[in-house]
Amino acid sequence: MRLSPWALSLALVAATLAAPRAQAASIQYLSPFGSSFGIAYGVDGKNVVGESNIGWWYDGSAYHVIQPPGGFTTIPHDISGNKIVGWYTAGVQGGRGFLYDGSTYTTISHPLGVNGTSAWGIDGNRIVGQYDDANKVAHGFLFDGATYTTIDHPLGTRGTFVTGIDQQNIVGTYLDSQGKYHGFLFDGTTYTTLDDTYLGGGYGATIANGIDGDRVVGYASIGTGQLITSFIYDGATYTHPLGEELELLGAHHFRGISGNRIVGEYNDQPFIYTIPEPASLALALCAALALPLVRWRSHSRSSPA
Repeated sequence: MRLSPWALSLALVAATLAAPRAQAASIQYLSPFGSSFGIAYGVDGKNVVGESNIGWWYDGSAYHVIQPPGGFTTIPHDISGNKIVGWYTAGVQGGRGFLYDGSTYTTISHPLGVNGTSAWGIDGNRIVGQYDDANKVAHGFLFDGATYTTIDHPLGTRGTFVTGIDQQNIVGTYLDSQGKYHGFLFDGTTYTTLDDTYLGGGYGATIANGIDGDRVVGYASIGTGQLITSFIYDGATYTHPLGEELELLGAHHFRGISGNRIVGEYNDQPFIYTIPEPASLALALCAALALPLVRWRSHSRSSPA
């Protein structure tokens, strides 16, 4: 094979451009109890939680039912170690949150949540979520096992929804006075708004769902909302490993993250997406490009001038 340095450069550019799309091959679709329907919301290591008409926990090899006593619809939202939090209907207005520690279910109910409470995220003994007040306005909260602390974004005049926590950092979404959704990151002192304007396509809405370390995951709509792109935000840059997708035909929605594993749903089917390690991706790319170069050099030396 005769490959000039110029052609090699073109191959490198093509491989680089193709790399984000190639990452789509790192998706594992889940089938809880044989069903291809549902959403994966939370992940911690190999453990994943979600719902498919019933609440479930997947330990990497088997599925387990999550169902508070007396509950009807149950949606587990997050997991940290052996603790799972979520929401369930229990014959009360708006439903209630729950904490499951592997043996016991504990109800999570904000004192002002007369129209419902939902637990969305957990890290150790700290739980975040939302409650709906008497006016049906959503407010975020942090619960440390004894005290509820309200978390309301200053611009979230029409609602604040808190969905993820990692150490002191909390993520969620707020609804402003114009009816637009914005993601946010709260470090205990400062709120940072997260607006993902993918490809400059015009801002639609940004939904921030999960956090692990300095990575935030979620999804954004483009323009009128017909196109969806899931994102990873590292504190400085948004990346979109799956590009943009037409919502009507099915789009991936990132919900939670743990290490290099992201969970969510595509066309109502839960999935685990594994972020390729940069070193592995680089080595594979170098190996693919090195072989033609070696062949070109060898052939050039043996060819007549």
